[in-house]
Amino acid sequence: MLKFDHIAVSVSNLKKSIDFYQALEFELENIFHDEEYDWATMKGQNTTLELFCF
Repeated sequence: MLKFDHIAVSVSNLKKSIDFYQALEFELENIFHDEEYDWATMKGQNTTLELFCF
């Protein structure tokens, strides 16, 4: 069986992407802000999803 520890995805709108993945039963863990980009970590059943918005 193929397993992933985490998956990183670049998104154009962080808020809309968080809402989308919450509808797929991912739970928001953290939101981070940096000078270059914002990102969020979300926990799924078997993996962590990282959303990056540049």
